Amino acid sequence: MDQAQGGLCVAPFVDQRLEENGLTIEGIAIRDERLSAGLRGPVLDGNRAVVVAVDIDVLFGGTGTAHRLFRLSLGDGRGVRNLASFGEWILILAGPAADGPGSYAVYA
Repeated sequence: MDQAQGGLCVAPFVDQRLEENGLTIEGIAIRDERLSAGLRGPVLDGNRAVVVAVDIDVLFGGTGTAHRLFRLSLGDGRGVRNLASFGEWILILAGPAADGPGSYAVYA
């Protein structure tokens, strides 16, 4: 897992369809007062899915820490299909970013 040093410019992906690597939020999980949102797309560089984590307080006008952006190497063409909080972990269901056949895997 890479924690990205810079931000992710989503503008090029917003008006794109999922099949064209468009922006799609597919999974949300909450753990330790932080909301994590997993993106089915875009998949960056063909094999890096994106998860954004932010303090819940910030979403409602509070003064939490800045967001954290993670680029996860989940395999060729795989994005986040779901997130689940499980104990101290966030589980990631990874699968094909586009519709159609492909393999799935669970990561912690």
